[in-house]
Amino acid sequence: MIISPETLRIMEVISTFVITLGVVAVIATVICLFLADLNKKSNLSKTLKAFIKNYDLSKFKILTKSYPKRSHADLQLAINEFLVNKSFQIMGIEKEYSRDRASISNLLAFDMEGLKSIKANYTDYDFPDDLVIKAIQNGVYLVTTTSSKLLILVKESESYYNDDVIIEIATINDSCGEILLQEFKQEISLSLTSKSIYRGRSLLLNQEGKIDFICHKEVESKEVILPEHTKIVIDRQIIDFSNRLLDFTHYQQSSKKGVLLYGPPGTGKTHLISYIKTQLKNHTLLVINSENITMISGVFKMANLLQPSLVIIEDVDLLAKSRDLEAGPYSDMMLQSLMNELDGIS
Repeated sequence: MIISPETLRIMEVISTFVITLGVVAVIATVICLFLADLNKKSNLSKTLKAFIKNYDLSKFKILTKSYPKRSHADLQLAINEFLVNKSFQIMGIEKEYSRDRASISNLLAFDMEGLKSIKANYTDYDFPDDLVIKAIQNGVYLVTTTSSKLLILVKESESYYNDDVIIEIATINDSCGEILLQEFKQEISLSLTSKSIYRGRSLLLNQEGKIDFICHKEVESKEVILPEHTKIVIDRQIIDFSNRLLDFTHYQQSSKKGVLLYGPPGTGKTHLISYIKTQLKNHTLLVINSENITMISGVFKMANLLQPSLVIIEDVDLLAKSRDLEAGPYSDMMLQSLMNELDGIS
């Protein structure tokens, strides 16, 4: 097939036109993305300026505190409770690069370099009984009351060495702002202790620092087959003792008690623990086993926050060897950590 010169010229013109349209489309897309990005930054700045207008920025007081990732759900519940009957706005914050910093100080100074507002993103935390708690990842709450204002920034740690959740709070440094700040701090404290979503459950703190839930079957007294005197000792030394903790603390007596369950596999140690948990339903049960033996301090810290609590150390004989036997420094360190938690000066 022979193509005339005129046809070739027409085809070249059409090809050039198509290529030009493609280049124009690409440029238009880039411009739209750039304008959208500028708009997000502009929206963040405008929203903050409207929120803190007529206030002297130098009068804002800022507090910062880090919490373990496992506390994220509790922290969100505390924020939700604090916001009841208050006017607030939520903004998600996105960083362009990992080196960009999102902080209350930057926001109050309108330093939006590398920051832009987006729709708030949440992490879902699943709990037993189909309970799901949505916790904000990186975002700021702009809270307004009749007498004051409060900024709450929730963000993930910018450190490579941990994945803590960081909360920064900024409030006006006057009496009204102080009252609002103390209300928030009290709600956080209660949510991590007496109102914690983990209280009264059976928990395993895994190597990633996350919390796994353990299901224990209900075991009644008649289902525990033990010599009568042993059963009496268990009931008196663990169950009765735990039910009278307030009496011991009232008389300034130690509320710590430990029991060693000894026996070969299959003699019912785990079954007995299920019985104890059944009798002490309001107690939080935490398990230390071969998977998290290196996290002894973290487990006991949780036990203190969620008390009354029971800490179960499985196969403790693998850790608590005789002092006369040679062991590696790592094993000695874990043993000392355990001994310090059980009966240390602190």
